[in-house]
Amino acid sequence: MKANRLSLPCFAARGLAAALVVPAAFTAPARAGTLASWIVGPDPVTAPFDVGAEIVQVATSDRFVFMLTSAGEVREWVYPFTSVSVPFDARSGVASIAAGDGFVLALKSDGSVVAWGANGWGQTKVPAEALSDVKAVFASDRSSAAVKRDGTMVEWGATPANVGADFPAEARTNVAKVVPGLDVALVVKTDGSLRVAGDRFPVLAAQAQSGVVDAAIMSGSIVLLKANGALLTWPQERWDPAVRRLVPNVPPILTTNRVSGVASILVNEDSGVAVMRDGTVARFFGSNPLPEALSESVVTSVTTYWPQNTVGLPDNVTQRGFAVVDGSGDPGPLRFFREPKGLTVAAFAEFTLTAVASGFPTTTYQWRRNGVDIPLANAFAYHVAEALQGDAGIYTVVARTAPGVERESLGAIVAVQELPGGVAVAWGDMSGTLASVPIGARSGAAMIAASGTHSIVLRRDGVLLEWGQSRFRPATNPRVILPDTYLPVAIAAGTSHSLVRSLDNSAKVIDTDSQAAPEVVAVPAGARAGVAAVSAAGACSAVLRTDRSVVVWGAVGPSILKVPDPVQGHAMSVATGPFHVLAVLDDGSVAAWGNSSSGQTTAPAAASNVVAVAAGKSHSLALRLDGAVVGWGADYAGQATVPPAAWSGVIAIAAGGDHSLALKSDGTVVAWGTNDHGESDVPARYQGRVTSIAAGVFHSVAILGGAPLLVPRVTPTGRLEIAWPSLRAGWSPQYTRSLVTPVTWTDLPTTPVARGLEIVAEVPIDGEARWFRLVP
Repeated sequence: MKANRLSLPCFAARGLAAALVVPAAFTAPARAGTLASWIVGPDPVTAPFDVGAEIVQVATSDRFVFMLTSAGEVREWVYPFTSVSVPFDARSGVASIAAGDGFVLALKSDGSVVAWGANGWGQTKVPAEALSDVKAVFASDRSSAAVKRDGTMVEWGATPANVGADFPAEARTNVAKVVPGLDVALVVKTDGSLRVAGDRFPVLAAQAQSGVVDAAIMSGSIVLLKANGALLTWPQERWDPAVRRLVPNVPPILTTNRVSGVASILVNEDSGVAVMRDGTVARFFGSNPLPEALSESVVTSVTTYWPQNTVGLPDNVTQRGFAVVDGSGDPGPLRFFREPKGLTVAAFAEFTLTAVASGFPTTTYQWRRNGVDIPLANAFAYHVAEALQGDAGIYTVVARTAPGVERESLGAIVAVQELPGGVAVAWGDMSGTLASVPIGARSGAAMIAASGTHSIVLRRDGVLLEWGQSRFRPATNPRVILPDTYLPVAIAAGTSHSLVRSLDNSAKVIDTDSQAAPEVVAVPAGARAGVAAVSAAGACSAVLRTDRSVVVWGAVGPSILKVPDPVQGHAMSVATGPFHVLAVLDDGSVAAWGNSSSGQTTAPAAASNVVAVAAGKSHSLALRLDGAVVGWGADYAGQATVPPAAWSGVIAIAAGGDHSLALKSDGTVVAWGTNDHGESDVPARYQGRVTSIAAGVFHSVAILGGAPLLVPRVTPTGRLEIAWPSLRAGWSPQYTRSLVTPVTWTDLPTTPVARGLEIVAEVPIDGEARWFRLVP
C-alpha cells in the first residue's frame, strides 16, 4: 500500500456527526492544504478566501467554519465568509479542533483545552480534569468530551449522565475515541470494544465486542467501522408487524454495508461518507452524488456546513460541504508539520514535547528516549510532570500510518538542570487543583503556605503567587496576589485570605476570595509594625511581635481572640489553627487557647523544651529541641499519634486538617493521619530532597532543593546556635544586622561542625538583632 497523507482526524461535526452534501460537479484546489467547498445545486461553489497556510483540519459549527493550520493556529469564518474572532489562546499552539452545535473545542499542544461559543448546557465550561494532560477532544451537538493521556475520559455539557444513563466505570478507562451525546453516547476502547451510554441501545451487539476502530450515530443507528475496513450498521429499532409499531432490536441486528477498505467515517442524521484507505471518498448512506474530483484527490479532513442564511442560494440547497484535499492527486510521503524541539528544564519542573504528523489513514505516535520506546507515550504530545535526571536524553517520535509506513522525527535534546532555587511540589487533593503546582509557581520557590482552599508560594524574586479551587484561584495559571514592592519575607494562608510579613516588619492581609483582583485590607494596630512572624488558618490571623507579644484577629470566637497574659512578652513562635492558637514560650513550654473540644489546647508534659508548634483543625503538634515530635488533641484519624519515624531527627513540622507532616534532617518527610485524598502519601521521588513543608486541609506542599531550612535555637546552656541538615553540606552561614537596602552580609566568625544528622554553627550573643542566611 502506498503511503497517503492525512491530517489529524476530524473529531466533530454538526449534530451527532455530519455528512457531505455535494453537487455532481466539483472543482479541486490547486495546491495541498487548500480549503474547497461545494453545495447541492446546479453550480459548484469554492471558498472565496485564501488562508495563507496549509490546512490540516477543518470542522464546522452551525454557520461557522473552523480551520486548523499547520502552524497550530485556528482560523474562523462565518457565512457568508466574513472573518470573526478566535480566542487568543487558540491563535497558536493548537494541535486539534472539534466543533459541536455553535461551539468549538481547541486542544493545545500542552494538553490543555480552550473552548468558546454556545454554552447553554455547559458544553464550553471545561472541567478542571480536562484542563491538562488531554490528548484528544470530541464535540457533538451540545456535548463535549476529552480523552486524557492516561486513557481516561472526561465528559461535560449535555451527556447521558445528566439523564441518569451514565457509562459504567470500566468504560471510562483505556478510551480511544468518544462520540458524545445526550440520549446516547459511544466509547471506542483501545482493545477494540464498544461501550454505550443511554437507553436507546440496551444490548451490545456481539460484533461490537472486538475489532472496532471507529463509531458514529446516524438516523437512529450506530455505525461501526471494523479493523478490516468493513462497515456495519446497527439499527436502534425494527418494525414489529405483530404490534404494528417500532420495537428495540433485542438482540441487535447488524447489517453489512457494501463498502470495504474504509479508513474513517463521517455521518449525520441522513447521510454517511467514508474516507477510504487510499484517500478517496465513498458514500455509504444517502442519495446525493459524489463529485468526480473527490475520487481522484487525497482527502485529509472532511466536514459539513449547514448555513442558517440561504438567501441567494437555489431552493434545493440545504447544506454546504467542505474538504481539505491535495488537488495533485499524489498522496505524497508521510511527513511532519511540527517536530519536537529540545529544551533545558529545572529538576522537578514539568515539560512537554509536541509533534504533528500528516499520514493516512490514521497517524499514530510512539515517543522514544535515546532510541528506546517510552511505554504508553503514544499521543502527539509527551508530557513529564516532574523532570528527573533520568528524563534527560535525546527524544524522537515515530509517526505511523499503516504497517510498514512510518517516519521518525529529528532528535530533540532535553537537559535536566539542578538550579539553586527551590522547586515547589504538592500531593493529595484528588480534585487535582491543589495538588498540581502550576508551572509558573514551581521554580525559584523560597517559602510555601497552604490552606483548605488555596496554596501560596513566595519566590526568591519576591513575587507572591497563588493557586487553588475557586474562580479567583486559577488551578493552571498562578496569579500574583502581592506586588514585590511590598517585599514579603514570610507568608501564611487562611481559607479566604493570605497573610504576609513585609521587610518593614508590618503585616499585610490579602483578601483573595471576595473579588477577581486580590485586595490588601486593614490589619489591627498591633500588626502594623514590629512583626516578627505570621500565622493563619481558617478565618483567623495571628502575628508574633518583636517584643514577644502576640496579636490575634479574625472572624473567630472570643476565646481565641483573647491572648493569655502569660504569653505576652514571652512568646518565641506562634501557630494558628482554624479554632485554636499555640505559642512557644521562652522557657520551652507551650501555651494554647481557643476551642478545646478535643483537648487540643491541653499540652501534655512531654511538650517541653519545645522549639516549634503546629495547629491542625482540632489537633496540635510540638517539635522538641531533641528532634522529637509530640502530638495531642483529636486523634480519630491518628493525626495526633506520632509514628516512631518522627521521634527523632525532625527539623520542621506542619499540621493540616486531619493529617500531620514532619521534615527530617535527611530531607525526608514523615506523614500520618487521614489519607482520604492522598495527603499523607509522600511521593518517593521527593524523599531526601525536601527543604520545607506545609499542610493544607486535603493536600500537602513542599519545596525541593534550594537553600536548606535554617533552624535557629537557644541551647539549655544559653548558647545561640543555627543548624541545618548534614544532607545539605556545602552551604555556609552569613548574617546581617539590617535588611534595609543595600544589605551587607558577613560570614559567621565561627566554623560550622557536623553533629550527628546536622551541621551546627555557634553564634555569639551580643544583645543585638541579627538575620541569618545560608549561601552555597
